[in-house]
Amino acid sequence: FGPIPSRDALKRAQGELAFLKALEPEIRQGQEELALAQQALERARQAAQDDHFPGMTGEEAVRKGERDSESYRSGMAKKAAGKRNFILLQAAGLLAGAALAIFGPFWWLGPIAYVLCAAASALVFTNGTKAARQAAKILERYGVDDVEEIAALAGNYQQRMAAADQAAQQVRMIQGGLKDRQARLENSRQELFRFVHTFAPEVKELFGVSAALSRALNLGERETLARSKLEGAQRLTQALQAQGGRELTEETPLSQPTLSLEQAAQETGRLQVELERLDRALNQAWGKQQALGDPAILSARLEQVEEELERRRREYQAISIAMETLQQANAQLQQRFSPQLNRAAGALLSRLTGGKYHALSLDKELEASAAGARDVLPHSALYLSKGTVDQIYLAVRLAVCDLCLPDAPLVLDEALAAFDDARAKRALELLQELSEQRQILLFSCHNRESQLT
Repeated sequence: FGPIPSRDALKRAQGELAFLKALEPEIRQGQEELALAQQALERARQAAQDDHFPGMTGEEAVRKGERDSESYRSGMAKKAAGKRNFILLQAAGLLAGAALAIFGPFWWLGPIAYVLCAAASALVFTNGTKAARQAAKILERYGVDDVEEIAALAGNYQQRMAAADQAAQQVRMIQGGLKDRQARLENSRQELFRFVHTFAPEVKELFGVSAALSRALNLGERETLARSKLEGAQRLTQALQAQGGRELTEETPLSQPTLSLEQAAQETGRLQVELERLDRALNQAWGKQQALGDPAILSARLEQVEEELERRRREYQAISIAMETLQQANAQLQQRFSPQLNRAAGALLSRLTGGKYHALSLDKELEASAAGARDVLPHSALYLSKGTVDQIYLAVRLAVCDLCLPDAPLVLDEALAAFDDARAKRALELLQELSEQRQILLFSCHNRESQLT
């Protein structure tokens, strides 16, 4: 229906098709995540519903709780003030009435003064009682017994609203990612169909797109093969003409056949058998090719494998160089650092073992050997007791810290757990001596160390 695009364009289209097939499960996964997030949002919103703070944000609920708490405290303060003022006014009325009645010339003013003070005290008491009832209604409205619980209710509501807001943000984020993937899927799908319709307009679905791309690649390869055969035939024609061959026409005289009729029939039969054998071989070859799959897909896979092989070769070269460098560095480190470490660790081991072992050596695998004053050959750590082995490696750690980090604090955790009391006492004496030059922290879940010191 149209000219076949170039091989590179067809390969890019196959890559875009593979991208679409990989994008579809991502979209399904995003839809599942969105459904779960929406369910979580619905649960969070239901959990956040509260009759005390209808339709409020978390901050609004906190401010409302603070206002109601302040109103409660104000009402209770008015109640307390009303009681005090009631007592004061009653006392003042009695004193004023008694004073006027006894000492004043106008004794009849005493009762009047008492009545006025009593009326004022009753008004003050009534206002305090009214304020106390309003404060009690606040607690009753919240269903609590203490005003401090109002702040707790508001804080809990704020936390639930925050959780609901976070769930809503999660839903929006997942929706945005899902819409982006869906838009990319739709745009890529349209572009792919526009490309394929230039040479296969009958395609309606992605399966047809895949088949059309494979068919186009196959046709391109067949065209290349046909061109190659045509060029071969042209070269053969030119070669025959160069050798004196000529094209046969109706006027060209025919030569007399060299074979008889029976011989020609036998040769024809033999050639027929050979043709059938070659045809069977050709069918087997076609079957093997079909079993191997689409040549374009195999070619693309081969390119990927070759790229991966090249990348692995580069990694191998880099690792080889790194290993060689590390071996050189290790050799230099052993030449420079190992003698100092052996001397320092041997001196510390002598202190830890009470002079039983005075020399210590480490091989390149850090396997230790110790030797005493009368030993001809050092003893491998494999043949020593566990307590002695722990003494060896404690000496090694102390020597390494002294050589590499002389000013850094030293932390030991249950370093003396395998020591008996004698070994532990010598180790503690050594650590106390070393603590004069650096800070040493010894952790233990036993009290033996503190008793020995």
